[in-house]
Amino acid sequence: MSGRAVKWLGVGILVVAVVGMALYLTQVDLAEADQWASVLSAFLGLVGLALTCYGTIVSRTSREQAQTPGAAEPEQRDGVHNEISGGTFHGPVIQGREFGQVRHDLGGDV
Repeated sequence: MSGRAVKWLGVGILVVAVVGMALYLTQVDLAEADQWASVLSAFLGLVGLALTCYGTIVSRTSREQAQTPGAAEPEQRDGVHNEISGGTFHGPVIQGREFGQVRHDLGGDV
């Protein structure tokens, strides 16, 4: 499932939950609605605290690994094959994932 689909699934679940809760809380008396709201707020606060702690731990772990000298470089994947066919090329063909400014022998920027 793509990230976009997961995002919209989460939005859909949130909308259904909010509408359902609003409908339920309009059907009960004020005291019961207040009790339910208090319980739900406590659980949402705990979930938020847990997610904050998790995010902090993940962030620190990744930062420490990035600062470790001599950290292992990501492995190169074998079997990558790039092919260009057809067309007319008037200069070098540069393929790559990440590179900065590149100058070819004609003196212009690519």
